[in-house]
Amino acid sequence: MRKPSWTSTTTLLVHVALLTWTWMALESRINARKVQSEPISSNAASEREPNDEQDRFNHNEVAEGIEQFNRELNLNPRNLESLIDRGWSYSQIGKYKEAVADLTLAIQSSPRNSEARSKRAWVYITVGQFREALRDANTAISLDKHNSDALDARYYAIAQLRSPDAPTNDAFGHDNHSR
Repeated sequence: MRKPSWTSTTTLLVHVALLTWTWMALESRINARKVQSEPISSNAASEREPNDEQDRFNHNEVAEGIEQFNRELNLNPRNLESLIDRGWSYSQIGKYKEAVADLTLAIQSSPRNSEARSKRAWVYITVGQFREALRDANTAISLDKHNSDALDARYYAIAQLRSPDAPTNDAFGHDNHSR
């Protein structure tokens, strides 16, 4: 049995972190909508206790979240939060080109948005575009020096660029060493 490399282990950890982050964002948006649309209940015991099933990533729920973001963007194409969340959600189901496109559009709409840049950095990391990830992470940090996601992305991108095990081509077929 082959021992997993440092790169494959950290890639797995990045995917787990990305999935957790998306799940939490979707869950908080869904809960906020429920609170706005449901009457206030005086029976606190009726609320559901969190369990392991509730915490697991669910591909169908992310797809439903994307549908909700699409509806919100149809109503208001300038809804930056929905655009960023849809882009991030696309990355969670492996639609990286769509993720980059949405996050790029968000950055073009709001160039000083640190969150969109740090999320695009993580998408770039996922597909192996470490130089682009580093550029986005550095820009996000220059906009918000306390952006921990951007700081983590910069650290990871630098580690990958310095690693002799780093892949030479990213998921889109670009050569990582020629840029």
